[in-house]
Amino acid sequence: MTASPQKRRHFFGVGLPLLGIIFSTRFVIDVSTHLIFTFVPQLANGLGVSLAGFGWLMFFRAMAGITGPLFGIAADKFGRRRVMAAGLLAQAAAAAGLALAQGWWALLPFGLSGLSLAIFIPAQQAYTSEQAPPEKRGRVMGTIELSWSCTGIFASPVIGWLMNGWGWRAPLLILSGLYLAATAVAWNLPAVAERHTQQARLSRSEIGRLLLSPNVLASVATAFLVYIAVTCFLTISGVWLAADFGLNAAAIGAAATAVGVAEFAGAGASSLFIDRIGKRRGNGLALLLLALAFAALPLLPQRVSAALAALAVLGLLFQFVIVSLIPLYAEQSAEARGTVLALVFSGIGLGASVGPPLTAVLWEHFHTTGVAVVGATCLLLAMALVGLFLQETAVGETIIPL
Repeated sequence: MTASPQKRRHFFGVGLPLLGIIFSTRFVIDVSTHLIFTFVPQLANGLGVSLAGFGWLMFFRAMAGITGPLFGIAADKFGRRRVMAAGLLAQAAAAAGLALAQGWWALLPFGLSGLSLAIFIPAQQAYTSEQAPPEKRGRVMGTIELSWSCTGIFASPVIGWLMNGWGWRAPLLILSGLYLAATAVAWNLPAVAERHTQQARLSRSEIGRLLLSPNVLASVATAFLVYIAVTCFLTISGVWLAADFGLNAAAIGAAATAVGVAEFAGAGASSLFIDRIGKRRGNGLALLLLALAFAALPLLPQRVSAALAALAVLGLLFQFVIVSLIPLYAEQSAEARGTVLALVFSGIGLGASVGPPLTAVLWEHFHTTGVAVVGATCLLLAMALVGLFLQETAVGETIIPL
């Protein structure tokens, strides 16, 4: 017997149709990031740039995330749905531009792609946060964050098939059309329920004081530190398997699928349990476990099975932490939630920019030991910031029982 719509709404705190629509818009925009990370050789060859040159394109794309606070202020002032639609429209232009680009002209669509994420994701997270009651915010936002692992499991094989059959430009052109359709969907999303938000119209001085508050600054610093570790993990995974164990591209791809399943499990666990555990307590414990797992990398036996198991564990814990931190960031200010989440996204962009070149230097000079020490240190510092400064429930927000 299937659950009634009322029971399903009670489980999530929002209706399943709305949850599915938000998930779909997030899924299509996450595909763009997975495409760029997964199909580096095909895109680099198609554009006619070296792998090192492609790395600089990715660096520029990540740096565009620093502009996030500007669009967070816009989301607080003009509405989440309009800003979400603008981000999806920008991604449509970026996908089409990249399909038509050659050489270093790709810098423009890469920058626009990174900008679209800075526009869309904080506004989407703020919109989702305000649709959910505070006591189920982690569950709802965690469910949306499952889109990342789903793109790796379901979208990447389709993109690879399209590239093999019709060339590297084909999926970009198809995605551009999907982004246009998603733009219309986002524009027509329902307004935020009045009972879930009492957002104030803050003056510039009030916004300035808010953004300099310790919990907001700590949120940005936490995002920066966590994403240094995240990109260390993403960058080292394929290099480690190829250099130390001799795995070819097909074997590394299969390993990535296994890690994707583990990431899905981590995001799902966060969605189900972070509200029950407590957002601060759950994140602190997960960050500690993640730091210990990272630090253990140099101690593993030199067997491919051990390496794959370690990567799966790291993937699971990373997704649990990433997904669990989002609703906690969202509770740092009810008055300017979009702005705070955009600031957090700028911290993510900085961390994602620093991580890959830092990992390359550490790998060259210190192998896994250097990467493990830096990653674990960043995670422990993030754990301390969460415990000392981040708030469990936003000041001025009333928890409404269902």
